[in-house]
Amino acid sequence: MDTLERARDSFYAIAMISMHQKLYQYARENAEMHQKLEQYARASLEMHQKTIDAIHRQ
Repeated sequence: MDTLERARDSFYAIAMISMHQKLYQYARENAEMHQKLEQYARASLEMHQKTIDAIHRQ
């Protein structure tokens, strides 16, 4: 393997590491977003249940 091939392979390895780091960051942000959406959905469900309960008590 000559110097040019080693340089190319090193470049590809660095590019792959960078891509995987970005994918990991996106996955972490996506997980955080889904957690926030789950919290919102739970709060929304509780609010709707309280509304239904209030209607039934009338």
